[in-house]
Amino acid sequence: MDAVAGGDKDAVAPLYSVLLPIAESSARRRLPRDADWQDVAQRALVRLFEEAPSWRPDGDVRAWCLALVYWECRTELKRLARQRPRQQDIDNPALATALVDPRSPEDEVLDAEFAHEKSEFLEVLTPEERATLGLGDAAILTALDGLSPATLRKRKQRLVDRLKRTWSTLSSQRIQS
Repeated sequence: MDAVAGGDKDAVAPLYSVLLPIAESSARRRLPRDADWQDVAQRALVRLFEEAPSWRPDGDVRAWCLALVYWECRTELKRLARQRPRQQDIDNPALATALVDPRSPEDEVLDAEFAHEKSEFLEVLTPEERATLGLGDAAILTALDGLSPATLRKRKQRLVDRLKRTWSTLSSQRIQS
C-alpha cells in the first residue's frame, strides 16, 4: 500500500488481487443479491485506490478496505430500499428482509458502541463549549452573541482541535482494551 500511495502503478495489481477476495467476501455477507456484492466490492476498491495518496503508513490496509466495503454496502442497501420492489425480489426472502430493514446486527452493535463513545466524548465539554459548537441551550447561546465572529471562530477551532485529541485518545484506549 505504501508503494501505491507513493504513485507506483506496478503495485496496484498485486494489492488489488489481495484485497478483492476480502472485499467480495465482506460485501457478499452484507448484500442479498449476487450481482450487487461484486459491484460494491469493485466500487470500494476504486475508492481505496482513489484515496491512496491519503494513506497513513501506520494504518491497516485490510481495515481500511473493510470500512470502505461497509459504507458501499450501506449505500447499496439504501438504494435498494428506495427502489420499488419487483415480484422476483419479493419472492426472495433474503432480499425482502433487506429491503424492509437494511440494517444488520453488526450495524446495531456499531451504532450502540458509537452512541456510548459519543456520550463519553461529549462529557468532557463544559456547557459554554457545547454552546460554542451549537449544542448548548438558548441562554448560553445568547451570551455568546456578544463575541466577535473572529473570536467565536477561534474558540471553535481550539475546541475542535481539543476534541480531535480527546477522540484520538479514547479511540486508542478502546483499541488497546
